[in-house]
Amino acid sequence: MVDDIYKNHICSDTRHTDLNKVLQKTIAQRSFSEWSMGFVRAKEIESLMPLSISEIMRNMLAEEAKSKPL
Repeated sequence: MVDDIYKNHICSDTRHTDLNKVLQKTIAQRSFSEWSMGFVRAKEIESLMPLSISEIMRNMLAEEAKSKPL
């Protein structure tokens, strides 16, 4: 799964250049079993920000997305 994302998305994205894969191996178990990653939806983050900051962030992200399409 990670290899597919690397090959099909990261390598084919022209924003990434001079990629150098440092390590590739199959693992039997997680090295950091207590560590987890989370996902927070943009709307949840925006609800915690004052309106002016969320508007600034939204505009910045929109401009970034326009300048670097996938």
